[in-house]
Amino acid sequence: MPAAKSAANSVTAAERPQPSAGPWTPHAVRDPVLAALSALLLYMVCWIFMFPATSWNGWLPGHERLMTWLAEHDFVAAPRDIASKHGPHAAVKLTHILPSGVWCLCGAMQLAPPRLRAAAPRLHRLTGRVMLAAAVPVAIGYFVMEARGLVGGVHELHSVAPGSSSASSSSSSSGRGSSGGGTPDNHLALRCLNAWFVLTAAAALVQARRRRFASHGAWALRHIASGAWVVVQRLGVSAVSGVAMVAGVKWSEEARYDVFGKIAAASIVACVVGAEAYVRWGGGASLRPAAPVGGAAENESRREGEAAGGIGNGGAGPSSAAAEEQAAASARRRGPGRGNAGDQGQAVGPGAAAAARSTGSRRSSRTAGGRGGKAGDDKVE
Repeated sequence: MPAAKSAANSVTAAERPQPSAGPWTPHAVRDPVLAALSALLLYMVCWIFMFPATSWNGWLPGHERLMTWLAEHDFVAAPRDIASKHGPHAAVKLTHILPSGVWCLCGAMQLAPPRLRAAAPRLHRLTGRVMLAAAVPVAIGYFVMEARGLVGGVHELHSVAPGSSSASSSSSSSGRGSSGGGTPDNHLALRCLNAWFVLTAAAALVQARRRRFASHGAWALRHIASGAWVVVQRLGVSAVSGVAMVAGVKWSEEARYDVFGKIAAASIVACVVGAEAYVRWGGGASLRPAAPVGGAAENESRREGEAAGGIGNGGAGPSSAAAEEQAAASARRRGPGRGNAGDQGQAVGPGAAAAARSTGSRRSSRTAGGRGGKAGDDKVE
């Protein structure tokens, strides 16, 4: 009897419905790399729209004077007009800065944990489309900035201050400042990076439309990293400026450009190479979709998983085949009669299985009662 009771208790515990892992359970813990990248993008959203609010240059009275005053401090490791140079250029703000803020916000939402993405698949698709759409004016805006002298030879990635003796010598030779044909090396570097930015966006879109979600996630991460270097550069400049303020360092005008350009180059390498290493060595699991939460979402994820070869938790991949084999084996062990009941309980859920067990117990009690009554009648006779 004790053995039978323990077996019954074990069966009950196994058949007891387990709480489903919702989007806010501990299983939805973020990948630290993706969480850091998402935080960087949100930081850039604040940089563009809140402080120093580069999108407000020239539109908010007194804002440009405030930014100029802040950059005038000798410990700031950046050009003096870094936060105010876009003020007179409305085209730059409309084609590059404002779309960049939208791109960063949508990119941060794209990097949500898989279970959170699965809880709102439509929101994930919508923000992804908005992010890729915003990438188009961001890429075009770069050439607007270059045409107006706001990037390359004057500002971003410039290794020397304009007008200095080093700048004159580098521009007249094939040194760091030019490629020998009149185009600065930093222009070429940023153009190549801009092309990579567009290429990765297109690849992410194509892979999503082909329902290759793991590959889509990898290309989306490469795309986000190719634009997030600007945020890393801003953080690096802030850190170097803070150390310089504590140490009492005063940057010359040439040193401002030199440090600013070197931090930019290091940020580009760190983001592009780091994203590629993450995708190739250890980041694939966090880039794959999870099973959506809810009935309709589960069906949608199952269809997506079948199309993608079972990469989603809801897909009909190898894991579901193994589960079916395990269920069939347990049914064979229980025997013909109990196997049917077990299959029915498995098909309709734990509640129906419990109802089947209670029905079987009532039938056995009625059978026992009938036999007992018949035995009593025989005794009376």
